[in-house]
Amino acid sequence: MSASGLVSLAVATTAPQEKRHAMSRFQRPLTLAALVVVSLLEPVAAQAPPKAPPGTICVTPQGWCPAVKPGPPGGPCACQTSNGWIQGVLK
Repeated sequence: MSASGLVSLAVATTAPQEKRHAMSRFQRPLTLAALVVVSLLEPVAAQAPPKAPPGTICVTPQGWCPAVKPGPPGGPCACQTSNGWIQGVLK
């Protein structure tokens, strides 16, 4: 094979790779943006208390837990954490 044949072969094989890199330049930021959006929304969804009868969920500033002792909505309650008990309100 001549030198000009090798050059044309090299050009022919690199053209599709350049197209793939051009696509990945756009796909990477879009993928990253999608992952950021999903990661920001997931903790919000995880903090929502489940659908339960009134007075059985204790809601605190740090989150929620099932009420240790159910009572009337708006009543006092507490959730146990690794740092101790945190006061909350029954929902």
